[in-house]
Amino acid sequence: MSAFLIPKIQNFDLAKLRKGTFLMIINADKKPPHIALMVDSKVYSLTVKGRQVGDSLDVFIKAILRNCIKTLFIEISPNKTFETENVVKLISTALMEFEKVEPGKITCLNPIKSFFNSVYQVDTKEVSFVFDLLPQLYSMKLINAVYQLNLETLLNGQDYYLEKYSMADINSRIIQLED
Repeated sequence: MSAFLIPKIQNFDLAKLRKGTFLMIINADKKPPHIALMVDSKVYSLTVKGRQVGDSLDVFIKAILRNCIKTLFIEISPNKTFETENVVKLISTALMEFEKVEPGKITCLNPIKSFFNSVYQVDTKEVSFVFDLLPQLYSMKLINAVYQLNLETLLNGQDYYLEKYSMADINSRIIQLED
């Protein structure tokens, strides 16, 4: 399988991650990675255990550092028509549409697709993977910056090549995590 180029990666800067909306690619070196959203230092994610609604960024960062988890933080341009509390409400609502990830049915990307569709009017009908979503975000000029943590050795200059994966890879990982 090929890879998707994510250019101009910057070094991790916790201060820059405290405010704003970020698409997080956790375990970016794995097939598949885990996808989450962060709004103003609160993390929103759908996992095999269920929903994570507004978990603290600091707890995530400690785990990422302790376990050397390779993570990308993609800063999303704010939508000026939505106040932060409305953005939080919309990601929370998107998460509530789903109980947890399920092989062959629901992935961690489902609530994120719903969020980008409702807040940014991104057409996510054909989006099955994060590497399907990212080109749309780039073309709509919604990506301000990309930060990395623990990916230094895998960068090609300032670029990262996210390996593409299949639905079978996702289903296999979900089943593995459920056990």
